[in-house]
Amino acid sequence: METIRICKDRNVLREYLSQREKEVVSIMMSLFDEEQIMKLFIRIERHDADRETAERLIKKGKMTFEDIAF
Repeated sequence: METIRICKDRNVLREYLSQREKEVVSIMMSLFDEEQIMKLFIRIERHDADRETAERLIKKGKMTFEDIAF
């Protein structure tokens, strides 16, 4: 809803959004439902943590870049 409000405020697709706001909200909710967002967030967090661990091991000399498969 906030994205739609911002678009309207900035005159981006204002007329279209005014006419089809419910439809747009429905589509957005199906594309970005909470469960999918949470799964993506967790996946990104794990990737970032793995990357940080790999970088730390490389800096300490405990592993080489070739030893770590991304």
